Amino acid sequence: MSLRIFASSIYLDIIEETGIRTAKVDEVLQLSKGFGTLIAIDSSSRSTVWNDNQTNSKAKTLEKYLISRDLHITKEESEITTFQRRRGRATWTLRLSTVGYLKMLMVGKLVKVKSALNTA
Repeated sequence: MSLRIFASSIYLDIIEETGIRTAKVDEVLQLSKGFGTLIAIDSSSRSTVWNDNQTNSKAKTLEKYLISRDLHITKEESEITTFQRRRGRATWTLRLSTVGYLKMLMVGKLVKVKSALNTA
């Protein structure tokens, strides 16, 4: 298995139409075929799926899109938020990965375990 990684950072403007927003991710997925892909996104949307305290309509649309592209959210729960205001806080950023990237993570963990067993 190739251990090549393609990493990208994307800003999805809150005023852009959904098609324009998702086209940016589609372009990265097209460019990264054959790689394990990691995408960091400022999604301009809020969802309990990526550990915010509420879900808005832009996030619901984005959630359906992520499922349709078989993208996996790899952002762990954190007290650190994207925005902190008097009215509250929001988590708009998320980290996505392809199945290829997740497999590479698992191979890396297995190699580390095997190495540790061989040195013991």
